[in-house]
Parts: sequence; structure tokens; C-alpha cells
Amino acid sequence: MAGPHDDGDWDPSTSAHRRMLRIHANDGLIAAAGIIQGLNSAGATGAEAMVAALATMIVGGLLVFGAEFGEAAAERDSQLAIVEAERLRLEMSPQEEFAELVAIYRRKGLTERVAHDVARELSEKDALAAQLDAEYGIAELGALARPLRVGLWCAAAFVVGSAIPLPFLTIVPVLTREIALVVIVAVALTASAVIGAKSDRTNAFQAVLRTLGIGLGTMAVSLFAGSLVSF
Repeated sequence: MAGPHDDGDWDPSTSAHRRMLRIHANDGLIAAAGIIQGLNSAGATGAEAMVAALATMIVGGLLVFGAEFGEAAAERDSQLAIVEAERLRLEMSPQEEFAELVAIYRRKGLTERVAHDVARELSEKDALAAQLDAEYGIAELGALARPLRVGLWCAAAFVVGSAIPLPFLTIVPVLTREIALVVIVAVALTASAVIGAKSDRTNAFQAVLRTLGIGLGTMAVSLFAGSLVSF
């Protein structure tokens, strides 16, 4: 039951939440840069590309907020239903629930005696919390998805990512804008992939290749699509 939305305060300093924010920031960067690249290829002016990029930022941010808010709200409803169902089972058949708790710890490799002692000690402290943690990975009753916080954080990440290419519309000449966009996207995605790999203790080279492949591939498609039309 535990997942990327299960922190009570949705702390962006945790590894899973940082990963979500990086993904949304990368999506925002790629979306805005792709729009700018495609319009630039089609001969749009800087003002037209800026309007389209700003629209991408706003609409994309709202879409991300809605999607993450809806997912977190559904997860919260599911968690609350689980909490209530577990509370009723404990009231109706506490011995059966205790035996189930012992069985869970036995499956984790504890001996019968140790599993029984652990289950008894935890149940005496808070039987409901012990069941929720062991069965569903809900470490505490407060550890439920917070839909509004999740949605706002993820939308903010998308907006920040999509804002990165915007300055280049005003400071980079039109003739070199496509190259500049590719460079800034490549640099930003590489930094994001390296930071993510270091945080998750995964292979940085593979993370960079994967992230760059997606980002630059998307921009290549946008460039090709833009070349098919003209303003």
C-alpha cells in the first residue's frame, strides 16, 4: 500500500518524492523546449513562441496538478477505507488479528516465540497501528496521502522545469536558438539524471543516456513536425 504519495506531510526531501519532482520538472522542460523548437522550425516569431511556451507552462502545470491531486485523493480514500476496515476487524476478532500479525512476522523470518513477543508488544502499544504497518505499510495513522500538497508540489516542479528555456527566447538570436535550446536541455537533463542517480544510488551513465534519449528524441520530433509547416 505504501507508495510515492504516502507521506503525511509529503516531504520533498525524501528520495521517492524528489524523484517525482525531478520527473515533472524534466517533463516541463522537455514540453516547453519542444514547443519552442517546433515553432522556431516553423518560422514563428519569438513572441509567438513565448506565448506558446507560457501556455504550455500554465496548462501543463494545471494538468499535472489535476492528475496528481486525483491520484493522491483516490489513494487517501483507499487508505482511509483500509484503516476503518482494520479497526472493525480488531473490534470484532482481536485474537484472529493478533494471530495474523504473528504470522506476518513469522513469514519475515522470526521464530515463533520472537514473532509472538514482537506482535504482543506492538499490539499492547497500538494494535491498529501495528496491523496497518505490518499488513499495508502504513507506518502511522498520519501517513496518508495529502492530495493538495502532492498536486501543488508536482505542478510547481513542472512549471519550474518549463520556465528554464524561456530566457533563451529573448537573449539568443533566432539563427542560433535551436542549437542553444538543445544545449540547455541536454545540460539540464544531464544534471537531473546525475543528481537522481546519485540520490537513488543507481548507474549515472545509464540514467543520463535514458533521460537524454527521451528528451532529445522528443525535441527531434518537434523539430521535424515544425519543419512541415510554416508561418
